[in-house]
Amino acid sequence: MRTTKDRIRQAVSFEIIGLLIAIPLAAFVFGFELDKTSVLAAIGATMATGWNYLFNLMFDHGLKRLTGSTRKSLKMRLFHALSFELGLMITFLP
Repeated sequence: MRTTKDRIRQAVSFEIIGLLIAIPLAAFVFGFELDKTSVLAAIGATMATGWNYLFNLMFDHGLKRLTGSTRKSLKMRLFHALSFELGLMITFLP
């Protein structure tokens, strides 16, 4: 199983790359000011980073308990991605 340091690095790196792409794109497409878009994106990225860490930790522990390993098949990876996004969507909607 991955270390805590590795999990944090992965989650933060993913969100930073996403922010670098999404902020200018959202500001341009929706015609919002870059500073307002940045604040909203930073709040969303902070929530997503926390969820990413927590979800992946819970998923890996559950998978290891059920199968004895954290190795994922293609089907399991699809389930993992879809359930992660569904959980993130449920957190963002309120």
